[in-house]
Amino acid sequence: MNNQKFNDRTDFDTQCDPGYIHEKLCQYNVDNAEGTLNIEKNDEKKWLKIIREDKENPLNSLVIKVKIIALPPPEEGEE
Repeated sequence: MNNQKFNDRTDFDTQCDPGYIHEKLCQYNVDNAEGTLNIEKNDEKKWLKIIREDKENPLNSLVIKVKIIALPPPEEGEE
């Protein structure tokens, strides 16, 4: 089995559809973050960007970019 090697601890594997992740982030924004997040989606470049701006104190602003990479299908006999 080929194990994925990551350069840092910010890489995660998931079997979720990227559209599902976007939908859940939007739902979280409405239900828990009171609409304070701006969630951008770029289907062509395959990323999501989560932005929370604090105009009073820009140091409290937050930008998270999520890059979505499809892994190759498993070879015969692999899970």
